[in-house]
Amino acid sequence: MEQQENKTVAITEEQLAEYQRLKEQEQARAEEQRAKSEREDFRKLCEETVSETFGELKAANEALKRAKMRVLSAFSSLLELKISLIGGKEQGQHTFRNEEANQRITIGKYKKVSYDATADAGISLIEESLASMADGEKSQKLVRIILDLLSRDGRGQLQAENVIQLDKYVEMVADPRFARGVTIIKEAFLAEWTRVFIRAEEKDEKGKWVNIPLSMVEV
Repeated sequence: MEQQENKTVAITEEQLAEYQRLKEQEQARAEEQRAKSEREDFRKLCEETVSETFGELKAANEALKRAKMRVLSAFSSLLELKISLIGGKEQGQHTFRNEEANQRITIGKYKKVSYDATADAGISLIEESLASMADGEKSQKLVRIILDLLSRDGRGQLQAENVIQLDKYVEMVADPRFARGVTIIKEAFLAEWTRVFIRAEEKDEKGKWVNIPLSMVEV
């Protein structure tokens, strides 16, 4: 009976290093393929989730639109009746309560306030008038107050509530330029009623009015 010989194959360090390099390359390719496959699976899952839920959100949007139109239609005649009986303006906010006074609905419009470019001419006249005032402490205090009223908000707009206050300083300053400047600014006033809004509220167990969320952000 012949005995089987065990043969040992010797490899050089260079061959071993090459083998390790090829092995690492193969592992790197496999890892990259796995990561690519996972990214593709994730992308597909995102696409499927959007397709599954988008219709539901669109339906919710349509339902909210229909509800808004029904509410506006229901209150349109009440708004006309309120104005004819009590007076007031159609624009602005109008609040209605239920019999128990624990639920209320407010119908109104958002108002965007701004001033056109001619307001700058009015500001210049006021600044000229203030520059000619005496240097006394009382005069300088008045100048600071008026300049504060002419300060702009974060959007670069004059503040309507401040402009209104300029009227009471016309007689104190007693300068035609100042009076003319105030008039120009007031004439530059622009008020635009934008979106119609509906706000629904009800009282909680403590009697505090709580807003009923009507948007995805508030829910």
